Amino acid sequence: MEKYFSEDLNYFQRKNKIKINLTVSEGMGLQDYNIEFKSKTGKILEKVEKIENLQKNIEPKAEKNPELKKNIKSNFKRKKFKKRKTFKKKN
Repeated sequence: MEKYFSEDLNYFQRKNKIKINLTVSEGMGLQDYNIEFKSKTGKILEKVEKIENLQKNIEPKAEKNPELKKNIKSNFKRKKFKKRKTFKKKN
């Protein structure tokens, strides 16, 4: 980030007389950030950070019972399709 916004950061640092540290670590993702605003003496004025920890969601699988399938009977009976040869006229 410092490469792309170096001019903007330098301008902001000169104008407001503060130092901005952008830290990058291997544990952080692309959308995570950690920004520290420091004064000239090195005191931390403000710290802004957004770090999300991703957790793996594991859902327990439902056990399949073959007995349930045997108990369910289908009452659905399909009727044969009949093509109409005559159409009613609308008045």
